[in-house]
Amino acid sequence: MSDKVLLGFFCFWAVREEMQLLDLAVHPTCRSRGHGSYLLMKMIDLALSRGISRIWLEVRVSGGAARKLYEKFGFVESGRRRNYYTGPTEDAIVMSLPLVRAAEKKYPHGQHHRRKRMKSRLPMIAGNWKMNLTLAEAAQLIKASPMASRD
Repeated sequence: MSDKVLLGFFCFWAVREEMQLLDLAVHPTCRSRGHGSYLLMKMIDLALSRGISRIWLEVRVSGGAARKLYEKFGFVESGRRRNYYTGPTEDAIVMSLPLVRAAEKKYPHGQHHRRKRMKSRLPMIAGNWKMNLTLAEAAQLIKASPMASRD
């Protein structure tokens, strides 16, 4: 990779009033610094600005840290998908967030202060994270994503 490191990204689709979080990943060397919370806050902000009423996602049963993050923002378990993931085969927990709750939970534990400090390190342009990476570098990061093994 170049001297610039992509700290994290999220990927989603939105249809009418619903959004599906497809992937949220933070570079392994940058975890546990609030970057995942920041990305999730930005996604919720984007969803609210688009009139989205509910966000859906799937997370591995073994994804304890990810589940904890989503629960902190008000996501609740809504179901399971058997054998959803491969490598290793594992069930997915389906989680959802009604955005009425998101407005109440968006900045848990005073994290809105942290958001200002991190903003300059995670620039955003029109809902997409600015990346100064080649396609090969981006593909390498996506392969390293925890969701990369999903079929």
